[in-house]
Amino acid sequence: MRKIIIRNIDNAPNGKEFFAGISGNFKDFGQTLCELIDNPISNFRAHGIRGRVEIVLEEQGDRVDVMVRDNGTGIENMDAALTIAARSCAESTLNEHGMGLKHALASINAGEDQHWSIQARTAEDVANDRYQRVEGPYDIHMPVSMIPGSGEVAGGTGTVVRVRCPIHPVPKM
Repeated sequence: MRKIIIRNIDNAPNGKEFFAGISGNFKDFGQTLCELIDNPISNFRAHGIRGRVEIVLEEQGDRVDVMVRDNGTGIENMDAALTIAARSCAESTLNEHGMGLKHALASINAGEDQHWSIQARTAEDVANDRYQRVEGPYDIHMPVSMIPGSGEVAGGTGTVVRVRCPIHPVPKM
């Protein structure tokens, strides 16, 4: 008589490996930065908001710190925004890059020392005097912190994305 062996399959993806695996699909830093700007503009259009996007680039030796801040509606569902293969944004005619926030974060900074953070403040967060914060490195079960106050979100609602990027020297021709 043959013995039947039953085993469990461990098919949960490794978040860091998966995140690094989707990186590198944008051609350059500019395309990735456009994705980070496209998201709030798409949000403005979807909600009929006359909004503002602030972009700050600070050179820090061998890296550049990037901040993209907007005064949109904030990220309503942070879990969906950072879940691989989930669509969390409203459809708009602008959404031309279409890679999403998580793909942009992976593409712009997939190294071992990746450092990025997202602060978001929705109308519900304003009513409860708090903001949401999540930071890299990426993992499948990332904690979202609810922190009292408004954080770096300018004014009422909005989102702040911060990314640290290595500077790669351009070869001279």
